[in-house]
Amino acid sequence: MPVQLGVRLRMGIGLLLSWMAMVTIVESIRRRKAIQDDNFMDMSAMWLRPQYCLLGLAEAFTTTRQTKFLYTLAPKSMSSIATTLLLLGIVVTTWLSDVVVNGI
Repeated sequence: MPVQLGVRLRMGIGLLLSWMAMVTIVESIRRRKAIQDDNFMDMSAMWLRPQYCLLGLAEAFTTTRQTKFLYTLAPKSMSSIATTLLLLGIVVTTWLSDVVVNGI
């Protein structure tokens, strides 16, 4: 008999993976090397691969499950607007992160 994870458990796994991606030590290693080498970086971009893999898995677990959660467990009259608000939140946070990155 196949084991199926619940919608909330999958969203929790996605949030845990997202947290793990944020606490990876790659950025602290990069910063330390930049300070030691006077801003000259001799570090491969492949150091970021584990962090981006974790972020991709987190997105796959969280966003798809949130959409399924909204369509299956929310009242039918609210599922469409709730999904729209979820995607609007993603758009706004992406825009804000772009402003922060380009503004600094």
